[in-house]
Amino acid sequence: MKTMILAAASAVLLLGACSTTEQRVLKPEELTGIKHVCIIQNAKVRPHDLDRALSKALAKRGIGSTIVTADNRGKLYDSSCPYNLRYKTKGNDEILRKGVFVLRSTKYAVSTVSYSLNDENHFRTNPDLVKQAEGVVAKLLEKNSK
Repeated sequence: MKTMILAAASAVLLLGACSTTEQRVLKPEELTGIKHVCIIQNAKVRPHDLDRALSKALAKRGIGSTIVTADNRGKLYDSSCPYNLRYKTKGNDEILRKGVFVLRSTKYAVSTVSYSLNDENHFRTNPDLVKQAEGVVAKLLEKNSK
């Protein structure tokens, strides 16, 4: 019986390993060509204002953005959203503690960044969500350009 359970568990793990998400590395000129990003709001994560902070960070780089909520997710599939930004984070209302951010085209992942407050201890004493978002956006857009 144990052998059958182990064999079944192994088969599930092997099949799970076969599914991957395609990620393409964009050339520097393609990264600078990004003009608009749809930020997919994630109401389950904290800080709650992270979507607005990401929007401000993108604007500082000359990139327009639209925050897409659960009510208007259909927008992700039209031409006004050539790129989207998804995230899963932990923190509180003032500070981002850790997170994973994925910048995608409609077909594939363009850039992925893992963020940890441990890399930027100065935000522990001086919380600044907008500056944290600016750092995340910089890493997403410059990650593949070197």
